[in-house]
Amino acid sequence: MSLILAAAVALLYISPGSTDELFAWTIQPEMTPLFLGAAYGAGVYFFARGFLTTDWHRIAAGFPAIALFAAMMLIATFLDWDRFNGGDAPTIAAISFYAWVAVYIISPFLVGAIWVLNRGADDGSPAAVDAVVPTLVRSAARFAGVTMLILAAVFFLVPETAIDIWPWDLSELTARVMASFIAEAGALALFLSFDQRWSAWRILVQTAAIGSTLLGVALIRAWDDVDTANPLTWLLVAAIGGTLVGALALWNRLEARSAPQASP
Repeated sequence: MSLILAAAVALLYISPGSTDELFAWTIQPEMTPLFLGAAYGAGVYFFARGFLTTDWHRIAAGFPAIALFAAMMLIATFLDWDRFNGGDAPTIAAISFYAWVAVYIISPFLVGAIWVLNRGADDGSPAAVDAVVPTLVRSAARFAGVTMLILAAVFFLVPETAIDIWPWDLSELTARVMASFIAEAGALALFLSFDQRWSAWRILVQTAAIGSTLLGVALIRAWDDVDTANPLTWLLVAAIGGTLVGALALWNRLEARSAPQASP
């Protein structure tokens, strides 16, 4: 999975102006492919870390969120099928299109099955050396998760709402794609909020920090695409910056508490 996402990052984050020739569909303005590339970049890290860990609970919360995201992306693909690069599209774009369809047909069921089959591998016990995530942090994550899920549902079902208020230009397809990413983040925050073990948060907090950094860089790169008169622009900037600062602060606080203590 990391290799597939890495290919998407290369196409979207490195060459956002070439989606008409290289990607499954032509995306404009460049801020949108940069946004997608940043999110996929965070996914590369998550799956790479997941491949290396032997403790299911360290990555468990990510799987239902990813299954939801993939299912929404599959639905969005079929709803806006005519926007995709098939038929007489450039060769690489056509290959990207068929790969896109295959990935999103398989992913919701595969990721969901992995989550269901591995649920029994976690008995709820903390790691050998662990810290407790504060109740306030978990409550904030729960509130943010529910809020993002509601927002994602509105954007997905009524994409015109997102088109009207989003800080840069969207189509119905990209509005639903944005909604899918928002839903993924919301479901992730919601599932994490029910687990007080720092070991269950660590990898996902790292993933959030990486994703926020990539999104911040994306905004800088495509700032001309963004409507600075739109209040949502500054709310988005605050959300990205707040997520990064919050992730780093949480890491700094709880990682020290979960470090093995030297014997006297």
